[in-house]
Amino acid sequence: MRTLILMLTLALSLAPGWALAEAPKNVLPANAPKAWKEKCTACHARNGTGQTSMGQRMGAQDFTQGAWQKSRSDAQIRKVIAEGSPTNRAMRGYGKSLTPEELESLVTFIRSLDAAPKK
Repeated sequence: MRTLILMLTLALSLAPGWALAEAPKNVLPANAPKAWKEKCTACHARNGTGQTSMGQRMGAQDFTQGAWQKSRSDAQIRKVIAEGSPTNRAMRGYGKSLTPEELESLVTFIRSLDAAPKK
């Protein structure tokens, strides 16, 4: 009986690691704002990679790439969300349908998607 309990305890302690290793790649992060879920996931995916069928057709950016993150300022990200992309017509502006707080939460969330190692 003790052996069984020990084995179950060991298995349960390792389970979170197994779950993380095999978790779906397109999961919605816990800190995703409501506006992200409603307006952005169809193209940019739940996790910001742009790996959706629509995102691939439309040329959606991968927000998890450090190079992408470094190449844009918060002001540039904010402007594209509000006004649309000057280089990709598929990315329309949402400035009229977002509150200033929602807009800022999207910028903050997009910044949180940077998968580049922090120094």
